Amino acid sequence: MAKKMKLAFMVNAAKRRATCNKRKKGLKKKIEELATLCGVDVCAIIHCSELNPELEFWPSKSETERVVAQFRSLPPRKQTRHMFDVKKWTRKNIAKVEGELQKLVSANREKELTKCMSDCLAGRSTLENPVLEDLDDLEKAVDRKLDYIERRIEALLLNDPDQIGASTSNAGGDWTENSVPRDCP
Repeated sequence: MAKKMKLAFMVNAAKRRATCNKRKKGLKKKIEELATLCGVDVCAIIHCSELNPELEFWPSKSETERVVAQFRSLPPRKQTRHMFDVKKWTRKNIAKVEGELQKLVSANREKELTKCMSDCLAGRSTLENPVLEDLDDLEKAVDRKLDYIERRIEALLLNDPDQIGASTSNAGGDWTENSVPRDCP
């Protein structure tokens, strides 16, 4: 299996030219497949200044000019309807990654608080020099766990299997990090 190439400017000129040639051939092949398989008008203009100072046209200069003229004859709204806007795409991806990061930060914080509660209950740790924000977060986490436990007890008393959600294998044991039900918030 080929090693994945790092996507960055290639400093070695010989490797860069060889890669440019390979990628250019691959690009032309993909464009030809798209035109053949889908029956669409496709063209490409390639400029590799290190290899050839002239512009390369695919499939030909006249065909490229025809496709570009056809595109330019469209109303501006149709020309830009499916255009790729790098700034918009980047902003969208940044927002997506920031959202994923926030979810991970929240999940990590919840795990830290659960471990802290577990350690305190098991006598492995004491809260020394706590920060007010940490105490508030810990209080909220304890409240969430207590709400979960109360709902679980009600479900068990009602014997409603839809609300139980987790096994009762550790119902009477100590509440430690490993005994917290996995679906506990």
